[in-house]
Amino acid sequence: MKHTCVTKILCFFALAMACLFSLSLSAQERSVLVKGIVKNQFGEPLSGALVNSENGKNGSSSGADGTFSVMVDDHSTSIVVSKRGFLTQKFEINGNQAIDVTLQRDIHGN
Repeated sequence: MKHTCVTKILCFFALAMACLFSLSLSAQERSVLVKGIVKNQFGEPLSGALVNSENGKNGSSSGADGTFSVMVDDHSTSIVVSKRGFLTQKFEINGNQAIDVTLQRDIHGN
């Protein structure tokens, strides 16, 4: 009888832990890789542009050919792209995993 009670308690504890573990996994944010290219207003690739997820947790910079890749939360709706001499801009990703962005020159020099 005592052995059966201990077994039931251990089974209940194992089941409870499995449920908690399952809940913690589903509560974690999932990430998606967004890739693209940063260009200027003339269609030329821009290297060294900073590309950040909208919450600022993840970021990267564009390579010599203007390409970038950045991890974003799957519920993110935009990325923020900045480069010295250009306006910092927010671009809607709308669930896309590939996006090309065009930065506009900052005519005020900010």
